[in-house]
Amino acid sequence: MGKPYTALAQIYDELMDVVDYDNWVSYILQLMDYLEFYPESILDLACGTGNITHRLAEKGFKLWGVDISSEMLKKAEEKKSNRENPRFLQGDMRSFSLPEKVDMVICLYDSINYMLTPRAVEKMAGRVKKVLQPGGLFIFDFNTRARIRRIRPGVHLFEGTNYSCFWEDKVDLNKDRWKVDLTIFLREKEEKYYRYQESHEEQGYGKSEMVMIMEKAGFIVEEVFRAYSLSSGEEDDERLYLINRKPPAKTTKRVPQ
Repeated sequence: MGKPYTALAQIYDELMDVVDYDNWVSYILQLMDYLEFYPESILDLACGTGNITHRLAEKGFKLWGVDISSEMLKKAEEKKSNRENPRFLQGDMRSFSLPEKVDMVICLYDSINYMLTPRAVEKMAGRVKKVLQPGGLFIFDFNTRARIRRIRPGVHLFEGTNYSCFWEDKVDLNKDRWKVDLTIFLREKEEKYYRYQESHEEQGYGKSEMVMIMEKAGFIVEEVFRAYSLSSGEEDDERLYLINRKPPAKTTKRVPQ
């Protein structure tokens, strides 16, 4: 099996054409209004091909995009119309760094679930905390254990202009683990098809479990929302959004003379 998001990077945008990225960005802006928090700089962690990154940059924010896949980042770079914004860097969520601190970090499309243990999530959160300004926000979504348990195992076929993709869902109910095996046939040079395989795994987490992990990592969990709403999220919801704040910088009280 190849690394995740290698061959998939070549067909990702066409395969995900059904995703309403504009609505997703609108929701992030809605959260900013609700929280009365208006950042100047944002990191899109696990940014993929930059569909959210570019849209937020067009709104006037300064954007950084970090992803582990060089192939996905190549696609993101190809979409740039502005050399300075956004800027993309390759890095693992658990060990990345930035040349400057940012006001907000977002991590969307259940990318957090690729962290397969609570310890891995905590390690990722620690890296995020390092690049956030004091008082900055970390907003992310994740698939819950309830979501993983509702996935039906099976094989699906997706076809596009230059590919066929066999997508097989596997679920380990004992671990609340979801695995996707992909077999991709890509039409490349000389009109020949080449076969690639890669696997993806996600770990489901509970609401209270994720809150505990983030608090252990030193964040203040301000809100847990049902996805794309301002309603309180519950354990049985399939996708939740966590609003986490890095504690403000401590101020030193002056002693009167």
